[in-house]
Amino acid sequence: MDICLPLVYILAVVGAACARCPALEPPVNGVLKCQQFDAEEFDAGLRCTATCYPDHRFVSGERVVERTCLASSDQWLEGPDPIPDCVGRCRQGLIDGQGKVVTVSSSLTPTELHGPQAALLSSPGAWVPARDDILQYIQVDLGSPHTVRGWRVRGDGGGSYVKLFRLLFSQDGVTWTSYSDGRVEDKFFTGNFDSKTEVTDWLPKPQTARYVRVNPLSWNRTIAFSWDLLGCSYNSENETTGREQGRDGPGCKAPLPPPSGAVNCERNGTHVVCTAYCLENLVFSKLPGPAIDLTCDPKIGLFSHTPLPPCVERNTSVPFVNISGPCVQEEGDCFYVQNGDYQYCGDCHYFSTCSEGYFFVRPCPEHLQYDSRLALCDYHSSTCNSKQRAVHKVARAQHGGRVLTGRVAG
Repeated sequence: MDICLPLVYILAVVGAACARCPALEPPVNGVLKCQQFDAEEFDAGLRCTATCYPDHRFVSGERVVERTCLASSDQWLEGPDPIPDCVGRCRQGLIDGQGKVVTVSSSLTPTELHGPQAALLSSPGAWVPARDDILQYIQVDLGSPHTVRGWRVRGDGGGSYVKLFRLLFSQDGVTWTSYSDGRVEDKFFTGNFDSKTEVTDWLPKPQTARYVRVNPLSWNRTIAFSWDLLGCSYNSENETTGREQGRDGPGCKAPLPPPSGAVNCERNGTHVVCTAYCLENLVFSKLPGPAIDLTCDPKIGLFSHTPLPPCVERNTSVPFVNISGPCVQEEGDCFYVQNGDYQYCGDCHYFSTCSEGYFFVRPCPEHLQYDSRLALCDYHSSTCNSKQRAVHKVARAQHGGRVLTGRVAG
């Protein structure tokens, strides 16, 4: 199975002390993993790491962002901003070398050194207006609606550069709207700190527009500006990037797992299915095993089987499954194997996925079992048998030169 499916997973390991931490939504095309921590020198709390799938990045250009919530403060230390979405290849230059029409409010002569075409990053010059005031602007007609995610800017290389600017967007070139991040209606952006260094930055909230205008507000010596926008054609961006798309109702967020338990969820559109499972070889107190499927009604935002029962020590009434060959049971095992799907040690209906060092337990379709030899879900598994269960002991087995957690008959 392909571990790079365009699904979103949440892995949460939290205790009662962290129940008051504000809920985080997972990024589209990424993974959100949360785990409780309790160190002697620090307050207890919840630490969450969001990781994008391969070939995806956050709009900041990073693959990983972190959030930390202390139980005593009930707030994310990094602020209230939500986890951004992971985006695909919508990050190419939109102006330089694309033949777009760039216009300016005014320019200092000669135009080839200070006019609109001098504003391209590939040009040795920079746009310099005829006068320095906050009424000056440079704008581009992208020819059709484009998704704008960020920019690259630079000064003239001779000591002049823009330090602060506004961004405005338009669909017709007549009516303009300043950028708003939802909290600030007319947000200002930091430009350059010197005239030679190229600076790349990203919009917290991507915008769709045909026309984009930059309005300098503060500068060093004189206004001097070279630029390119980063994004892609709106029609070419086929991936889902909005959390609100297709939503009807409050939506579904991962339910709070019990101590020593975890929940990972997959989202495809509005449909959310989660798997709750116990860690450290524990099992649910009122269920016949260590894992259970959870379904959610997006109209009311409630999951089945919640609140989850606690995870307790295994007894003889909840035996191990019979597994032929190695299996993966915990996150530490993923450090010894390549990205991929493996037999889950706790139940034949589930399989383990290791992706970039992270561990997930995922369900097969109803009535199917995972076969690690065939690497797929089938009606019968040649590598896992849940009908004739027997208590097995934990061992370490070599598999292709990699160490996996295996269960062998005792």
